[in-house]
Order: sequence, then C-alpha cells, then structure tokens
Amino acid sequence: MFLTGTTGFLAKVILEKFLRSAPEIKRIYILIRAKGGKTLADRFKSEILDTELFRRLKKEVNNWEEHVNKIVIPIRGDLVITSNPY
Repeated sequence: MFLTGTTGFLAKVILEKFLRSAPEIKRIYILIRAKGGKTLADRFKSEILDTELFRRLKKEVNNWEEHVNKIVIPIRGDLVITSNPY
C-alpha cells in the first residue's frame, strides 16, 4: 500500500485505521515531503507517530516502535504539478 499526504489529518487517520484494523497488510509506504530542515525520520516521528491519534495503538501493541518501523516505510518525495496541461 502507498499513502501520500501522511502528515495531513486525513491520511494520518487512514494510516492509524490500517495499522489497527488490517493486520494482513505487511507494508505501508508513505510519502513525506522534506520541510523545515527536518530529517525524514524526525517528521515521521514528530508529525505522525507522536500525535494523539496513535496513543491507543502505542498502549495496545507490544514493541510499538519495532512494530511500526517494520510495517510503515517512509519515502522522501513530493508530488508537484509542474505545468498546467489545459
């Protein structure tokens, strides 16, 4: 599975839902844009995993950090439209 916009609200909710409700998913690739001089790992942790939304999973899943790092693979990138096709 591949998710974009994961630092945004809706994609965070979708990511949390998949992690909680779909154990059959073995990998979730997420696209994260470089921003503010933060590393990819810093943005992944501070803007996604450390949010209130993931509190429940942190309590329910043994070895949370290891579990999420095994399933969720952040990829540095940006989706940009460079020209208007119309």
